[in-house]
Amino acid sequence: MKRYRNSDLKALLSKFKDHLTCWKVGLSIGSMLYIEMGRKWSARLKSGSLVEIGSVTLVLESDEWTITRRGNPISDANSVTQDMVDRLASKYFIGQVLDSIQFLADSKQCVISFSDENAASTRMVLVPSRTLLLIRTIN
Repeated sequence: MKRYRNSDLKALLSKFKDHLTCWKVGLSIGSMLYIEMGRKWSARLKSGSLVEIGSVTLVLESDEWTITRRGNPISDANSVTQDMVDRLASKYFIGQVLDSIQFLADSKQCVISFSDENAASTRMVLVPSRTLLLIRTIN
């Protein structure tokens, strides 16, 4: 697995800037969230069902995370439900662009920021005790 510095992540995100607008937020197992961005693609599951996936998918798995909008808490890993994802997270992520991913050594956190055309910011803060941050891209 490759390790990235914050400056590497910034450069990587700038390369994919046309594929970083969110169009779907979903809840997987437990408190694991996934965010679909970019172009929509059809994918066939093992069951044979067709689903839409993004050209970029951000998967977040962590024991501790918090989502804030303009500094106000929206949800956290302990209180997330499918209803919350459907009503709130989607409302605050759909149409927003992934701006940055930063690892903060002092606080041992990963901060992921999205923003919209009005510069309203939604932030996710993850404590990387067991964090998986996966970015899958499809060309």
